[in-house]
Amino acid sequence: MGDLFNKDFLKDSESLFKNYLALDISFFPPIIKYRENEQQYIAECIKPLFNKRNGKNLIVTGNPGIGKTLAIKSVFKELEEKCYDDVKPIYVNCWKDSSSHRIALTICDAIGYKFVHNKNTNDLFDEIKRILNRKAVVICFDEADKIEDVSAVYLVLEQIYNKTIIFITNSKEWISRLDPRLRSRLTPEALDFRDYNEQEIKGILKQRIDYAFFDDVFDKDAFMTLIEYTSLIKDVRSGLFLLRESGDIAESKSKKKISAEDVEEAIKKIKESKPEIESEEKIREMDNDEKLLWGIIKENNGKSSTEIHDIYTKRSGKEIKYRRFKDSKLNVLRDLGFINLEEVSLGTYGTKTIVNLNKNKKLDEF
Repeated sequence: MGDLFNKDFLKDSESLFKNYLALDISFFPPIIKYRENEQQYIAECIKPLFNKRNGKNLIVTGNPGIGKTLAIKSVFKELEEKCYDDVKPIYVNCWKDSSSHRIALTICDAIGYKFVHNKNTNDLFDEIKRILNRKAVVICFDEADKIEDVSAVYLVLEQIYNKTIIFITNSKEWISRLDPRLRSRLTPEALDFRDYNEQEIKGILKQRIDYAFFDDVFDKDAFMTLIEYTSLIKDVRSGLFLLRESGDIAESKSKKKISAEDVEEAIKKIKESKPEIESEEKIREMDNDEKLLWGIIKENNGKSSTEIHDIYTKRSGKEIKYRRFKDSKLNVLRDLGFINLEEVSLGTYGTKTIVNLNKNKKLDEF
């Protein structure tokens, strides 16, 4: 077959990257640039908790990739690092944990409660209430628009005494779709994250370059090409992808510097595959149970939802009723665009649901 791996590739000691992980979306930079005012506002909503009073609830909105989650995690990090033991920060990713039971399990994990087996949601919240009512708590529901039912929010509102509840969503309309009784109980403050301007995008990406690459790796034209495109789409996460991808492209060519041509090649790739990139990020966030289901669907594309349910329960060893399985698992993947659910008539026997991969996203490669 020839020397497939005999390419003149840069060795580890010659790599352009100083810290490859600094370009990952999960990387937490020591300084969160250009969100000082927003972080201060979030902190003000939490401060009453230190005086044993309810804090202010908050809904955080804004476009994707502009630092909403990072800003709140930064505030939570300060709460933990400065040992403010009287206030417990808890973060829930509602894309991963969208049902009330999964939310309850996440909160139990955050507070160190391990005896969750064979307990229903109300039982779990009894334990959560017992533990958290010894102190104050701030709970963040990220991607709040993915919450399947709001009973978990009701339980937090009704059973936890001193709390601040923060919701993060890209949709400004989400709060208006909630039950009016819940809205009136929450009475949330609103914090809308504005898009970064070009100078701020430039500062953020320059900071990441300093963390991720050795000195003088990015030439000036390459950096300006990167800034122009990222400013156009106003998505810093895509800018981070371009940094990583252009570095990989340059290394694959055994280059010692990243050129504008490398960035342009990376831009071409992101234009062609942005849906797949976004989907890959979501798949990375799946837990092992969710990845198991995703693998089952890929292996059994075109089968009925009842067949998928049967395979899932056998492989996972977990009993879950079909209706709940469809609502909490399959419908979520459909809403995210991963799969299509097609209702097929069986005449007098009713209908069945066929589970198909969304071919437009080319997700089978993940």
